[in-house]
Amino acid sequence: MKRAAALAICIFAFLFLQFCNAADITKGYAFSPGEQNVTHTKLNNLVDAAVINTAFFTDKSADTTPADADLVLIYSAADVGFRKITLGALIFGNAGLITDQTEKAAPVAADYLLIYDVAGTALKKATIGNMISNSIAATPAVSGVPSTTGSILIQHGGTNGTVTVANLARAIFTVPFTNLPALSDPTNGDALLVFDRSANANRHINLESLTTNLPLAGTLNGLFDITVTMFHVVQSNQVRKLPFVDVWNNLLLPTFALEASLPTNFLSFEYTLPAGGLVVSTNHGLGSQPYFCRWVLVCKTNDSAFVVADELDVAAFYNSANGKSSFTTGSNQTNVFLTLTDIGEVDVRDKVTGNEVSLTKTHWRAKCYAAIFLTQ
Repeated sequence: MKRAAALAICIFAFLFLQFCNAADITKGYAFSPGEQNVTHTKLNNLVDAAVINTAFFTDKSADTTPADADLVLIYSAADVGFRKITLGALIFGNAGLITDQTEKAAPVAADYLLIYDVAGTALKKATIGNMISNSIAATPAVSGVPSTTGSILIQHGGTNGTVTVANLARAIFTVPFTNLPALSDPTNGDALLVFDRSANANRHINLESLTTNLPLAGTLNGLFDITVTMFHVVQSNQVRKLPFVDVWNNLLLPTFALEASLPTNFLSFEYTLPAGGLVVSTNHGLGSQPYFCRWVLVCKTNDSAFVVADELDVAAFYNSANGKSSFTTGSNQTNVFLTLTDIGEVDVRDKVTGNEVSLTKTHWRAKCYAAIFLTQ
């Protein structure tokens, strides 16, 4: 009876091991041919002392295209036993692969990230520095001037964020400049930041070069304000500004023997029309009350039958609501001025039909002609 039981155990152990690949398991005891002394120790060792070889994994055929549904054998610490899990749940569905790791608060450029190489169809590692620099290098350059509404990635207060080109430029140029102390006594060597249009790049220029290297104005045609047009002179080894009216009164006028009947003229800039009230009061620089002062509206965009460059005397305009003149004009020893009625109507008779028309104020600019005689 004992022999039969021992034989049955031996046959079971033999069959169990036969189901396993010979390279997968090393038996705990090897029986010799014809061996008769079969003991319980030998039978126990046959199974208990058996060793699972590394070939149990390494000799298996490789699966080059694993699927989410493929199974993996794991040990469950919670269940204290072996369990199976799908590849998808183990890797792709396991957020803990990332969230359970220790966080590095200050990653450096040499740290690695796991990426998929499309060209090599394989997982690869890449440093943070290379990923950022290569991403920037591979990004197409913006041609021409970037849009002011475009965004740039920045770190703000320890947090990544975006800022528009317009706001970034405002922060770069407005905040630093407005917070700096004022320079009350600039010298020739002080520099300004300028944009070099020909080189399409930023440059700096000192104050002396800024004033002395300006392009020539060419032939003057009288269309400038003598009170604000500036000459630049060197005084005490410093470049100084000098209004044209002072140059005229103190340097040029005394050198000319002008005819008494020769008039001195003033032509203003062109001014936009407001909704109502004062349009402009500007210094004419003639030195005395003008004997002649005439304000006109200059057509800048075709309006009704009027075309660009047409000039209409402001006396021609009236308010159709009350029949009163639309403008008040005048002058004094220093200034010429123009005022638009509060209602701001600018009605006029059409130059072709003579019918009453209301003009679009944004299509017109106000301009003044004034003159005196030197005998005044």
